Amino acid sequence: MPTRPLQVLLVEDSEDDAELILLELRRAGYAPSAERVESADAFRAALAGRAWDVVLCDNAMPALDASGVLGLLRESGLDVPLVVVSGTIGEERAVALMRAGATDFVMKRSLGRLAPVVEREVRQAAERRERRRAEQDAFRLAALVESSDDAIISKTLDGAVTSWNPAPVSTRSADGAYPARRSSRSISSASSAESSTTSTKMGEVVIVSLS
Repeated sequence: MPTRPLQVLLVEDSEDDAELILLELRRAGYAPSAERVESADAFRAALAGRAWDVVLCDNAMPALDASGVLGLLRESGLDVPLVVVSGTIGEERAVALMRAGATDFVMKRSLGRLAPVVEREVRQAAERRERRRAEQDAFRLAALVESSDDAIISKTLDGAVTSWNPAPVSTRSADGAYPARRSSRSISSASSAESSTTSTKMGEVVIVSLS
């Protein structure tokens, strides 16, 4: 029985072809929740209505083609993989669509390729989102560390210091000078500061309050 949930946005003018595509995904162990659209307005509304794992798009339809769908997807700013599923497509057209942002294409006569392609593209999209989240978290942490009045020291698991913020190194006076410097001895002294340590997968972050 299908066990893997999959949110599928189908851009397809043939109801029969759409059902064959979903049947192939079910055979591969997916439990697709799908919406089929045929026009630009319906595609925009579907994108805005819910989160999608993948867009499966026919190459050419009366009201919309794959190039138009790619343009709408770019406009949305969403990172959703788009796989072209077509009955006929020339090599030049396929290359042009890939350059425009399509992640892959599958011929309707070879739907056995669809599930592995979808699995790969969904996984890679999830990895991209995770990298962006990690980068955003690192940026926020860096900004917090940079502006903190406490000493924040990052160490590897074996104790090697990898980074520290500038706040404990020097304090600027009202006239802009740097009259006082705190040594590493004063930073690490338990008698003059309170400290806390947070462990991460990469090592430790030591926060020493200098107030």
